[in-house]
Amino acid sequence: MKITDTIRRIWNGVAVSAAIAAPAAMVTSCDSAIYDDLEPCRVGAELRFVFDYNMEFANAFPSQVDCLTLYIYDGNGNYVATRTETSEVLADENWRMVIDLPAGDYHLIAYGGTACEEAAYTTATPQAGHHYTAMGHEMKAER
Repeated sequence: MKITDTIRRIWNGVAVSAAIAAPAAMVTSCDSAIYDDLEPCRVGAELRFVFDYNMEFANAFPSQVDCLTLYIYDGNGNYVATRTETSEVLADENWRMVIDLPAGDYHLIAYGGTACEEAAYTTATPQAGHHYTAMGHEMKAER
C-alpha cells in the first residue's frame, strides 16, 4: 500500500467526521441562540435633544429646557402629530423621546418653552393639512 493511499483514507475519514460533527454542533448551538420570549423590536425613532448652540458650546438642554413640544410633519410637509413633554425627565442627559411612527420621511420641529406655564410665547396647534412653513408664534401679553 502506498503512502498516498493511506493519507487519502485518513483524509476521507476526517472529512466524513467533520461533515457529521458540524450539523450536530449547529443543532446544539441553536438551542441557546433562539429565544421566543423576547419583546418585539420597537417601531419608530428615539430622539435625543441637544442645545449646544450657546455661549458655552456645551449641551445646555437638560439644565435649561423645562418643557418641550415636538411637531411632526410628513414628507410632504403636512401636519401629522404633536408630542409634548413637561416632566422632570427633561433634566436627564440620557433621556430620549420615543415616537412610534410608520416608516417614512418626516420633518420634525421642536420648541422648548412653549408648553410651560410661564412661557413668553405660544404656538397654535396645527390642524390636519397644515404645512410646516405656515407655522407661527404669538407673544403673550404682559399681565
